[in-house]
Amino acid sequence: MSRSIFKPLVLALGISLGASAGAATITDTVTQNVYLGYPLFSPKFFHQYTHDLTDDGFVLGSAESGTLLISFSDDTDSRAERFFVEARLVVVDRFDFDTGNITFGNFSESLGVRAIGSLNEDGKLNVTVISKAGDFYLGNSILTVETKDVPAPGTLGLLGVALAALGFVRRKSVR
Repeated sequence: MSRSIFKPLVLALGISLGASAGAATITDTVTQNVYLGYPLFSPKFFHQYTHDLTDDGFVLGSAESGTLLISFSDDTDSRAERFFVEARLVVVDRFDFDTGNITFGNFSESLGVRAIGSLNEDGKLNVTVISKAGDFYLGNSILTVETKDVPAPGTLGLLGVALAALGFVRRKSVR
């Protein structure tokens, strides 16, 4: 291969590799239909689960922002329950209210700095829902995360092979 063609070819390869790395939106849904009862009268008044992004192509350290949406539904429509407020405490990773709070309906909140940091550490977000008052069903939990531009490991490997080949061809042409 002539040298005049080789340089543009390597440049084109580099540009295509750079273009393949990009920001992405990752959505993880935990499907559940868990009944939580009154704290003093029910053995099941809290529930813990984990959003795991490591099986969704998530690259550690790439989370920039995200939202958590948890749906709740009432267990009954009795007249007696209409007079009571059903309160739930949503704790995300640690009990610090960085993300999470007491909610009376569905929960929807942007991830705070600590929650994003936890995701970036291990790709997992632990959630605990506690019934503070009332009984209800815990529904689906949807975590949506925006990631920054991070080249995939395969892209970096391909770039390494291309650079090694370039060095080999250049070394051979010098001799």
